[in-house]
Amino acid sequence: MQSFSNDFQRAYLNLIFTANYLEATMQQRLKQYNLSPPQFNVLRILRGQKGTPMSALAIQERMIHRTSNVTRILEKLVEKKLVTRENKPDNRRMIDVLITEKGLELVHRASETADDVIRILEIALQAENAKNLGDWMDAIRNVKMD
Repeated sequence: MQSFSNDFQRAYLNLIFTANYLEATMQQRLKQYNLSPPQFNVLRILRGQKGTPMSALAIQERMIHRTSNVTRILEKLVEKKLVTRENKPDNRRMIDVLITEKGLELVHRASETADDVIRILEIALQAENAKNLGDWMDAIRNVKMD
């Protein structure tokens, strides 16, 4: 049996371990679509824009992994013809990114598979526990430490 200093240490380690488990499961599921989780995240963000272009900076601010190299991710998605990228005429360093029809179709199909990972939570938790867990995760992220 594993020993922890206290229940907070146990909770922290379980949180990290479980997040890594869920992310690895998602990564495995997305392989069939030749997508990484960050690429899938970008496509979902762009799908939510409903045809309105976004800047790379705005995409990065909404990403789950904000430290991801959004420029590299976008380049891969452009190569796959899942997004388009255009420089703004008034500022060549700023780009507009838009999801393509092919990107929309792929993110729709991949979303159905990705939802299977969410079903892990549905199987493991009752609805009230899932709500509480979400509230607790929000509370943790809202702690401000100096």
